[in-house]
Amino acid sequence: MPHPIETALGYGFQDKTLLETALRHRSASSETDGDSTSPDEPPLPDNERLEFLGDAVIDLAIRVELFHRHPSASEGDLTRWRAYLASRGTFASIGRRLGLEPHIRHDLPPTNGHPSQEERMLANTVEALFGAIYCDAGYETARKLAVRALEPEIAAMDTDPYFGNYKNALQTAWQQLASKPPEYRVVETTGLTHAPHFEVAAMLGVAEGCRGSGWSKREASQNAARETFTRFTSDDEWRADILQQNGIPLESTPNDAEGA
Repeated sequence: MPHPIETALGYGFQDKTLLETALRHRSASSETDGDSTSPDEPPLPDNERLEFLGDAVIDLAIRVELFHRHPSASEGDLTRWRAYLASRGTFASIGRRLGLEPHIRHDLPPTNGHPSQEERMLANTVEALFGAIYCDAGYETARKLAVRALEPEIAAMDTDPYFGNYKNALQTAWQQLASKPPEYRVVETTGLTHAPHFEVAAMLGVAEGCRGSGWSKREASQNAARETFTRFTSDDEWRADILQQNGIPLESTPNDAEGA
């Protein structure tokens, strides 16, 4: 009977121990093979070596897919898109879609309001999982499965003209009306010291726009820019309030601001 993760992946492991190792967090590394009664038996391996390998496997799969899918894209665009697809948040989303969490063996304490710990574990396990697939079946199989797992994010990129570039889009729209560019202010930092989670507000002059969160200040500010740009170019009442707070006459608003 296939493991639930094999069913979710659409791939059956030839070597089941690779899947078991990929799902074993280092906090559970004290586990031993239950078939042995020796007190000196070494612990079962954790997934960190597979994680190291899987990081490179997925990264190459993403680069190859972007290179062939967007033959006219600049290096800057490819780099920006790769950064999003290879981010911790994206890998954690894949982990949720695969239903990984209940199958990860770990001895970590409850998150206690620190979602970054859970996100980090999910993302790292996804990397380990694709490292295990590479070891089990080779690069081409791992590449195809990685691209399939990333398809929702890739499809979103293909349909969004501003994808990965919302800070520039917001700056262009805002500076048609104001002399200074938007600024980004960290309003909250949560999570563990080694795995912080940031909430950032996009500031349009003296007015606060929308907020965004992420596992880095850069990711959080891009998310804040996306939410602010989307609302600024679609919500006339909200945009008018932002302009009023900054003393900008409403009649100065360009008619085509949403096309910036």
